[in-house]
Amino acid sequence: MKEEVETGVGFITRLVNRHERLDKRQVERFGEQLTAILCERFSKHWYPETPLKGQAYRCIRINRRHQVDDSLLKACRDCGLKYSELALPREITIWIDPGEVSCRLGENNRFFTVKSEESRSGKATPETETSDYHSESPSECSSEDEWLTKPPPEASGLSKTPLGRKNKQQRSYGRTDEPGRPGAAATCAKSWLRAELQLHWCHIRCRLI
Repeated sequence: MKEEVETGVGFITRLVNRHERLDKRQVERFGEQLTAILCERFSKHWYPETPLKGQAYRCIRINRRHQVDDSLLKACRDCGLKYSELALPREITIWIDPGEVSCRLGENNRFFTVKSEESRSGKATPETETSDYHSESPSECSSEDEWLTKPPPEASGLSKTPLGRKNKQQRSYGRTDEPGRPGAAATCAKSWLRAELQLHWCHIRCRLI
């Protein structure tokens, strides 16, 4: 568990330190505190044999419409930082599961794998790149470089279960890793239907013009 937590926290601290506006030691201290907090938080919700179980509880979600994750706030207090100083992206979701850490930037994008058991066995993991994205800090509401990640080619068929909806295997904030897992087929079908409706609407508009 500690390895996955450290991977997730490492990803968060890279986001925190991308502008290098905080003292390096402060960022390290924040990472240490957050690691300890998450390890304690996940200790009774960690199921290596069934990684999807408890996934919603292990989700760290940052969204302007929701309260800030308590673990992030506590880590900030413990190391003398204000949450606003972290300048994290406005919308980001991180899942820390047994054998895999994954992330989604924004609410409607596909998720990508930060680290998995496959990557530890020698397979490459997606590398981060910079692109225009908004941060949480009010002083950075203009477009600027943010950390984004390229999903691997095989991820093109993967999809998330929409937040707020439930299926037999997942609760809110849970995700679907493979097309064969519950929820993915329905999501793909909805995406296809949405694309068809958009195309049909374009044809109608062209005729009207």
